Amino acid sequence: MYAEDIVVLPPNGPTVEGRAASRAACEAGETTIQDFTLTSLDIDGYGDLAFDRGTFSQTYVSEGMAEAVTINGKYVLILRKQADGSWLWTVLVYNLDAPAPQPE
Repeated sequence: MYAEDIVVLPPNGPTVEGRAASRAACEAGETTIQDFTLTSLDIDGYGDLAFDRGTFSQTYVSEGMAEAVTINGKYVLILRKQADGSWLWTVLVYNLDAPAPQPE
């Protein structure tokens, strides 16, 4: 899914560069994802680059939260075609529609 040189531009945080750093950032919190859905609204491209714009929904529980919460947001994703014909994420920009609930 992620290219080795992926760049992630998350909301309210620093740029994350590289597959290992991206994975570490995802695993850093005390969060358990229960559901995650991407909905593509528009895909276009040229040559070995594709652009995907859409929305996402994620339901999760975190340490200190009494129950699961769902957040919604939007994203822009750039994919690059690989030598084997697969497509990997190379740049991901996303943000939330509203601030995420915080643990008490």
